[in-house]
Amino acid sequence: GSAAPLPLRAALADVTRPRLAVRGGARRLALVWNIRPRPGGDVYHHSGGTSGFTAFAGFCPRRGTALVALANTTPDARHGFVQSAYEALLSLGARG
Repeated sequence: GSAAPLPLRAALADVTRPRLAVRGGARRLALVWNIRPRPGGDVYHHSGGTSGFTAFAGFCPRRGTALVALANTTPDARHGFVQSAYEALLSLGARG
């Protein structure tokens, strides 16, 4: 595939640059992305929601995989939507 235009590549490199190490592990934080080290390459993800809606976005640059998942439900840890989306993202890389 073709590479992203130079301004987009520069912006993506800036927002994914680790800014803060999370205590007690290898996880780090970038501007808006959580970064989790994985054997196939770092996985960047962010999730959130508001009353009635939940969203997850994540990608792994090294594997060339990405996933966006949206739900019309209020964020709730009991439903596991975000965790399921994260696991789906990881499974995309496992298939490659």
